[in-house]
Amino acid sequence: MKSSNLIKIIASLCFILLAVALVAIRNSPATGYESSIYWSTPPLVWGFLFLSIACGIGIIVYEAYRNEERSKLWVTGFILILSSNTIILSLHILRGYAMLGASGDAGTHLGTIQDIIATGNFARSELFYPVTHIYLSQLSQITNVGPVTLMKWVPALFPLLYMVFMYLLAKALLHGKRQVLLATVAATAPTIGISLLLLPYSLSNMFFPVVLFLLIKSLRPGTWRWRTAFIFILFLFPVFHELPTIALIAMLINVPLALFLSGKLAKDRGGFFESDVKFCAIALLILLAWATIWLFPAGRGELKSLVPEEYTFPTEGIVIPSQLPAGASHYTKMVAEIRYAEYYGYNIAEYFFKEYGDLLVYILLALIAAPILWRGIRDQKYRNLTALYGPLVAVAILIVGLFFTSLPFGPLRFLTYAVIICTIFTGFTLSKPIDWTDFHASWVARIAACAIAALLVVISTNAIFTIYTSPYINSPSYHNTEAEIDGMDWFLHKKDTEIYSAGWYYAPWRYAAYLLTEEELDQRYDYRANVTEQISFHLGYDEHSMMGQAYEEDIYVVFRELNRLVYVDVFPKMAEHRLLPEDFKNLDDDISLDKLYDNSDLDIWYAHATE
Repeated sequence: MKSSNLIKIIASLCFILLAVALVAIRNSPATGYESSIYWSTPPLVWGFLFLSIACGIGIIVYEAYRNEERSKLWVTGFILILSSNTIILSLHILRGYAMLGASGDAGTHLGTIQDIIATGNFARSELFYPVTHIYLSQLSQITNVGPVTLMKWVPALFPLLYMVFMYLLAKALLHGKRQVLLATVAATAPTIGISLLLLPYSLSNMFFPVVLFLLIKSLRPGTWRWRTAFIFILFLFPVFHELPTIALIAMLINVPLALFLSGKLAKDRGGFFESDVKFCAIALLILLAWATIWLFPAGRGELKSLVPEEYTFPTEGIVIPSQLPAGASHYTKMVAEIRYAEYYGYNIAEYFFKEYGDLLVYILLALIAAPILWRGIRDQKYRNLTALYGPLVAVAILIVGLFFTSLPFGPLRFLTYAVIICTIFTGFTLSKPIDWTDFHASWVARIAACAIAALLVVISTNAIFTIYTSPYINSPSYHNTEAEIDGMDWFLHKKDTEIYSAGWYYAPWRYAAYLLTEEELDQRYDYRANVTEQISFHLGYDEHSMMGQAYEEDIYVVFRELNRLVYVDVFPKMAEHRLLPEDFKNLDDDISLDKLYDNSDLDIWYAHATE
């Protein structure tokens, strides 16, 4: 049987399996809060999805190494991967999750979109990256699709656009079908910086490859169309998010610098790079001017965070990370979190490789590419690819430097841009074993092809297991049920506004952002962070016989289903020190408590302060 016919048969079977998986997903909707979507989804679904992805990767690697220009079977492989990834990225929607992350930042962004639709404006002093909110509010009005629906679907579909954008970037930097295909398939795995929550930071990250693509296209004399498009997009990013703006500044500084240095090493005596340097300098000045005008008023207070407060760890005892001073450096916070996790018996190395193992592989492949490119430094066709080492080094230095500040954003957020760059180098490096051998005559090349396909399958599998928060990465699920949201809606509208509330993994200001009107938000203070309390470990029953004894004033106490499961499913090693299932049994016998509401996913109590 011809290989092309075999590929078509395999692909057809995989598409049938994906259809069966969709039916199985439809027949297993979520019935309540789920600690892990991986546990709750039938194993059959995961088996069919992983098999389809593995076959898609195998088809693409085979086509890349066979390298027949006329063959288009690689398209079938990408359709398989994109179809499987679409199902995975939208699994929470297909299984009926009401929302994802609505009790966190995504809830606040949803509320902002609703406010823009209702009032036609936004508060500049509070929202200095409004692009996501403005466009989604417009999209909601044009399509007559509710903001909640867009909140769920837009983050699920953007990773697919990211894969397309990475293909364009690979085409602009690499040479030959083989390199482009391998770089693109490396980008199909959901990676660092991609989130299924409605976060402007994540959406801007997935759009970043387009910016880098336009920059690369602009690095040629006479490409005024590409340069015009790039200058235009410079005005977008400061109002999209501040972090990709900083990354873009690093690109504009270091790409021309790397081009200049590589030109000197290649002993290029002409003015080959002059046009590039001038253009990047002009673009940098435009970006800095616009970013300063737009972002500086919002970031004045952050300048003080460049110099963190000094902190010395005590010689005895364990430091709880949340009790560190607000001005502690990110390095201090990281050390405290590592010590705290190890104290409770968690393996930091295991967690690190789950979260960042894919990136480490890509970085290693990028480093392997360096000596290969060095030997061909006079070959100008790879000048732009080689220039990416400049921003890659700059991002690494930036991340290390930010660890010694106390800025409100974490240094590891910049790893996204290292992922984008290293993915391109990955395609280049993985193509070399077959470049040096004859695929049709060499068993070494065929073994290398199988090994590379297996590596990409492992990377994709690990990435899939980290796209949703779950016990796999020691993180509670962001799942919000309809009952939970209905309960919070009842609570925020029925509670006494003069009495505050307490909870655990509980942020009433997030719910209030999309459940209360703008007028209610301005007039009320009872939902805000500075008046919301955290419940004591073991609900306070390890120190008091009644919960009311822990409070000086009457207070509402709110429990999500997450509270009952988090130390059973996610942090069982900490349950003895934090919260045991038996602690909840004390609530019904506590005479200082009145139960006000219970809908299975949310229960609300009124605690009478007792001396």
